[in-house]
Amino acid sequence: MIARGNRNGLVTGILFILVVGSTSAAAEFVRVRHALAPLTVLTGHRRVFRSVTSWHLTFPLLMATVVTEAVTAWHSVFLIALVQEGSVSWAVLGLGISVCAAVSLAVGFLGARAAAREANQWRPNAD
Repeated sequence: MIARGNRNGLVTGILFILVVGSTSAAAEFVRVRHALAPLTVLTGHRRVFRSVTSWHLTFPLLMATVVTEAVTAWHSVFLIALVQEGSVSWAVLGLGISVCAAVSLAVGFLGARAAAREANQWRPNAD
């Protein structure tokens, strides 16, 4: 059985990775969102924002979630086998992957919304 302190440490670690990853990805997208504004004029619709945020925010965050969860599970099983006591809290790992996936989708949605809002304010400038 995992001690309560270790479980809290696992949850804290997952939340830390979640906050850092999502904040970093969203900040990078906010930095360049004004460059997407002219695409609305060229494409004629706003689906381009959802496509860009899906590929550049949501998909990488989901892949990072899967890789992090796999590495965490492998390390947990390895450590338990090495020490020969305790157990893996699969419920906590499952909850962690679910929350990380939900945040990944939310970051993608909010990024698309921010880019669309920026497009509403964009006006062409003379060269």
